[in-house]
Amino acid sequence: MKNYYSEKIHDVLEYIKLRTHLVLTSKSISALENYITGYMMFGRWGFYKPELIYNEGDVDLNEFRFWTQGLPYIELSQGPRFSKFLLEKTGGDEEKAFNLFYELLEKFKEIKSNQT
Repeated sequence: MKNYYSEKIHDVLEYIKLRTHLVLTSKSISALENYITGYMMFGRWGFYKPELIYNEGDVDLNEFRFWTQGLPYIELSQGPRFSKFLLEKTGGDEEKAFNLFYELLEKFKEIKSNQT
């Protein structure tokens, strides 16, 4: 059984996907992005350290932000806001953009796992 009490961001995202309304105010890409941004910037520890946020082998969400928009990855950059891009792709539908985020994240994980 999956441990949903993990503090690692990908475990948290999986939990949010299954139990969205227990964590977010709505099933929307804007609410999800705000949650991720706060988690990544301040997290439980008040500072960002990759080893505290990611499990070994997890994909970098900042790199994912750039990939979703076909942009080159710039390390240590906050990255573009993916919600705006995903909302454009879904005609402004917050819930469809939320679902698209998870579809693209899975695709990105597959690509990265095939590169190793």
